[in-house]
Amino acid sequence: MIPTVQSLLLAPNTEISDALETRLKSLSITHSETDKTILQLQAREIKRENTFLENRSTLESIFAAIDAGENLDQLKNSITPILESAPSSINSVEVFRFILKHGMLSETINM
Repeated sequence: MIPTVQSLLLAPNTEISDALETRLKSLSITHSETDKTILQLQAREIKRENTFLENRSTLESIFAAIDAGENLDQLKNSITPILESAPSSINSVEVFRFILKHGMLSETINM
């Protein structure tokens, strides 16, 4: 239990500065809790990065097939396995950003 300032001041031979220091130490976060929080944040960031990298590689595979200039049936046959292997990653925000960026670059190149 974390002691209150009042209970610390009522203890014999206690000064205000000592009572406040003891209270602050009792309220402080321990290193293990801080490390756990940092690890959780790092895990979330790593997951986001992995999702982005997976989406990017999936889209690059799709765009490579499109840029290869295959006819429609060959394009469908080459893209279908890619889409089936990563259906959940196709719907993320990073993917749409990547599509927009690629589309803008393609328009700039074609102009």
